[in-house]
Amino acid sequence: MGPSKASDTALLMLALSNSAVVMKLGSAAVSCPLFSSSLMEEIKRLMQKLPEFMSMDQLYTFSSSVGLKQEFLEIFGLRAANDQNWQESGREGVFWVNLVHQLLWAALSREGFVSKLKAFDSIEVSQLFYEESFCGRVFLQTFLLDQRAFSC
Repeated sequence: MGPSKASDTALLMLALSNSAVVMKLGSAAVSCPLFSSSLMEEIKRLMQKLPEFMSMDQLYTFSSSVGLKQEFLEIFGLRAANDQNWQESGREGVFWVNLVHQLLWAALSREGFVSKLKAFDSIEVSQLFYEESFCGRVFLQTFLLDQRAFSC
């Protein structure tokens, strides 16, 4: 990564970190609801630039660390359902499968289904999550479109 690209990345990350802090204060603390909504739009605009500079895995880790996990999923979540992204970058496909597996497992744990799944052989559970079939893709797309499933 060249100096210009590194400094661009650092500036974007700094701007997003600071914006996330202000966003967490909420519109009441800032005393301007319009500012808060404008800030959200700006956060999304800045986040959309980051894939030019870092992988989805790095972007997700950064977003989660500054409190923008939900925004990451809203902006980039549909990329997981796009077969073309998976074929162009196998690495990104692996990231999305692992992330959906992680989020689904967290949701199942929260809802008490993990104890029921433990009755199955671990190989069967792994095949359930990783099998690339039509039903699996439909499930994946449905899961990614349901933003409520991501609130951890």
